[in-house]
Amino acid sequence: MAALHRRGLAAAWPRSIVGVLLLLVPLGNTSFLGVPMIQAFFGAGGLPFLIVYDQFGTMAIFATYGALILALYGRKAGTDVATVARRVLLFPPTLALVVGLAARSWPYPEILTRLLQNLSVMLVPLVMVAIGLQLRLKLERRVLRPLSFGLAVKLLAAPLLLWLGCRLAGITSLAADVAIVEAGMPPMVTAGALAVAAGLEADLAVALVGLGIACSFVSLPLLFRLTQLVL
Repeated sequence: MAALHRRGLAAAWPRSIVGVLLLLVPLGNTSFLGVPMIQAFFGAGGLPFLIVYDQFGTMAIFATYGALILALYGRKAGTDVATVARRVLLFPPTLALVVGLAARSWPYPEILTRLLQNLSVMLVPLVMVAIGLQLRLKLERRVLRPLSFGLAVKLLAAPLLLWLGCRLAGITSLAADVAIVEAGMPPMVTAGALAVAAGLEADLAVALVGLGIACSFVSLPLLFRLTQLVL
């Protein structure tokens, strides 16, 4: 994240572009795309580690760090502590996280459980359609460099650094291999939609999500192959 910020300052990119990179590059599509990919690569045994990575990693960061980035870089951004704190605390995913943790021991009525499950199934396809409608095949020059940089960091640099760190530390478990592949997932769809809604650079956000998914069908199998290497 520090590297993303420094790169944005060095290239004199607008705040709307830096905000998109800071939001989308750290947050991956670790569940919607992650589940079928991890199951295909590692079998059902990899899914418990995916759930931990997704819920306690991606979603927790999305509800806290994501809210902070949107509060600082969004259309109605504020820099004073009170404004930022209010936006973070009132960020819908943050509220949902708090309510979920507070109500985790309460039994849910069956009808409410089915309703929430049906809504969750509809969410990602709906957001992907909305993102896809805004995807442009011909991008402006000002978007190409941050797009290339963001995808290179998200799909290659981040998982490769994690792989190298694990191997140097002698960690070769299934949990580590799942985490490496998860780290290389393309940018989160929901984060892209929120970036557009917050008035950040829409073309960049949409391209990171759309092209990221397309490129990941090449990069993810290569990452999986890398995890199987014995050094």
